[in-house]
Amino acid sequence: MQLSSEVRWFGTGVIPAQVADWFRSALAGPVPKPETRVDVYLRLLDAEALGVKARGVGEPGSNIELKLRQQSVGHMALAPDVTGNLEDWIKWSFRLDAAAEQPELSLPAGSWVRVDKTRQTRTYAVPPTGEPSPVDTVVAEGCNVELVNLRQLGDYGVHVHEAARWWSLGFEAFGSPDRVGSNLVRVATSVLAEKEFPLPLLLDDSYSYPAWLRSHLG
Repeated sequence: MQLSSEVRWFGTGVIPAQVADWFRSALAGPVPKPETRVDVYLRLLDAEALGVKARGVGEPGSNIELKLRQQSVGHMALAPDVTGNLEDWIKWSFRLDAAAEQPELSLPAGSWVRVDKTRQTRTYAVPPTGEPSPVDTVVAEGCNVELVNLRQLGDYGVHVHEAARWWSLGFEAFGSPDRVGSNLVRVATSVLAEKEFPLPLLLDDSYSYPAWLRSHLG
């Protein structure tokens, strides 16, 4: 089980060049290498507070993840022209045994949707006092900053010629129950103050993965 406090924005198309440059060169710390994987989401047309996905399908260490929203904290201005919806979540992960029979995600048709992701993640440690700092090791209190290209490839097991393309910027904080919310705000405000984000990040474009799936991939 893992607690998280999150804020995320979505845009259509691929990551704009100025956003990629901001993430790569404007922020402190080593430049993360892109990671590509396939996630398959259960299509839940009437739910935005629950997310179910098979993560890294076809790869070693793949698992099933369940995320349940604990509360919607509300919207917050994190920097000039940057306002987002903050939410608290809880996640459970269950490892898929590679030697066992894998779940059939193509039946019944339309139940699962495949999303290809190419993402880069920076991790910041959050001390009890002082400024957050970039790290490349596991920490107990911190926040991940993720920039990702998304390709929605339709129903799982069904080939499509033209994939819908999206991109997303997200802050996902982790830590103890009494600190995880402040970890999010401290890292987001610090990172966005370090170098002004090149585009407005609007409240209307700020929502979770389950809300994105329901609104745009349903």
